[in-house]
Amino acid sequence: MKVLSKKFEENIANKNFSPDAAQKEVVEVLSVLQTDLMHEYSRPLNFLSSKIKLSNFNKKIDGVYIWGEVGRGKTYLMDLFFETLPFDQKMRLHFHRLMHKVHQELKLFSGKADPIKHVARKISKNVKVMCIDEFFVNDIGDAMILANLLDELFNQKVCLVITSNVQPKSLYANGLQRQNFLPAIKILESNCKIVKLRSQMDYRLRELEKNLVFFSPSNELSDRKMEDIFDNLLNPSESSFTSCELNIQGRKILAYRSSNNIVWFLFEDICEGPRSQNDYIQISREFHTVMVSKIPELTVASEGAARRFISMVDEFYDRNVKLIIASNSPIENIYKGIQLIFEFERTKSRLIEMQSVEYLSRSHIP
Repeated sequence: MKVLSKKFEENIANKNFSPDAAQKEVVEVLSVLQTDLMHEYSRPLNFLSSKIKLSNFNKKIDGVYIWGEVGRGKTYLMDLFFETLPFDQKMRLHFHRLMHKVHQELKLFSGKADPIKHVARKISKNVKVMCIDEFFVNDIGDAMILANLLDELFNQKVCLVITSNVQPKSLYANGLQRQNFLPAIKILESNCKIVKLRSQMDYRLRELEKNLVFFSPSNELSDRKMEDIFDNLLNPSESSFTSCELNIQGRKILAYRSSNNIVWFLFEDICEGPRSQNDYIQISREFHTVMVSKIPELTVASEGAARRFISMVDEFYDRNVKLIIASNSPIENIYKGIQLIFEFERTKSRLIEMQSVEYLSRSHIP
């Protein structure tokens, strides 16, 4: 049995997962790609090396673009592919983080002809297989450079495995100057096998439906329950980190716990101190699920933190982020200040709506 297929079946057997025929179809497609890569580049770096070095690319191998509704397991399957791929020259990252990296690199090549080609070539020196999660274009700055970026990555024989909630032809729908983005769609369709994951089960929603997403009070019991939710939302092959620093808008923010798509903050780290709306925008784009615990009663002494909490909830709401929180007070009693009484009424309404099945079933907007 192929490595990826074997790992997929092991997870069903060992982790009590339900067999999913639609997921298995995608696994078969990814297994073929994995086999093609391993056959094409099967020469080890040396006789002591157990990993494959993809240094001499003579053949371009088409990638895979997996799309489908939210919570069906697209990221899980891509991560299984990534985990079982015995190559060092591979990269796995969220689409928003990729574009942030590209824009930062473009600054280094400003003044050069075709700077985007320089960026793509720099990436391709160390990366021959790139897995991109949550490919979703809604920024004109990203849209205008993607065609050239993708074209050069494929020219450099980088193989892409992509997940998205939408098919390529629906990317950047109704976006400004979309006609300039259309070549990017053609490039994706020409260089990737387009596969729809047709599973009927929303696994993420099923997990959240089994649990509360608002806990009060915030204490050891709520912490244990949130730990369980965090663990159950992780993909089987996904790692998480505790007490780690995230780089948000060029500043470090301490996360109590973090993974590729889920992050957990203490209130003091995310809402107290120099935080801005832009911080919350970046977090809302990078993570589909955010947890916040140790939320105190917000009084006249904490109007600044209350204002940031309002801004955070607004940004998460606008991008359909799943918000799981633990507060010392019920929703209606969180705010006891004076300045933001009117604004917090909207926040209370949104916090209540964000617990509903209708909200939890919405697709994340990265």
